[in-house]
Amino acid sequence: MGEQEKSFPDLLQHYNGMIFHLIKKLNIEDPEQEFYHQAVIALWKAKRSYNPQKGSFSTYAYAYMKGALLNELSRRSHFYDRHSLREEWFCNDETSGFIHETERHIWIEQISKSLTRNQSIWLKKYCLEGKDSTQIAKELGVSVSLVKSWRRGAISKLKKCLRKEFLQK
Repeated sequence: MGEQEKSFPDLLQHYNGMIFHLIKKLNIEDPEQEFYHQAVIALWKAKRSYNPQKGSFSTYAYAYMKGALLNELSRRSHFYDRHSLREEWFCNDETSGFIHETERHIWIEQISKSLTRNQSIWLKKYCLEGKDSTQIAKELGVSVSLVKSWRRGAISKLKKCLRKEFLQK
């Protein structure tokens, strides 16, 4: 019986080892089995879109699942890069105790010195006031894309400064 004729539970049982192999090969820690779930969905999609004239199903399923896992890793990495600045360094939760309000202002002022005037404005409004690009643009009377370019430049400079700082230690 070919892969397309198998029921999905049988197919999943047959390719379960391949899924775990891919997760291990890509060095993914998956305690809550979110990536496993992504691979199962990819296997199901591969079953539906498989064309026997294009090659073996196992090769197709492997590539399809690997692509889905890499896409999910990329998506999460992109999300983390875009949202980690505020969440990790400038948490506005008073109970966090990570940085007290006064210390936060002093620290922002110090790191703002390495930024342009507009990047510094973005940093202060984003991190201290909790405003997003749309709100900042509206308040300053500029385009959202301009504020986003300030953000990109600021984040890029801050990452370079942090890398330099960590390499010196």
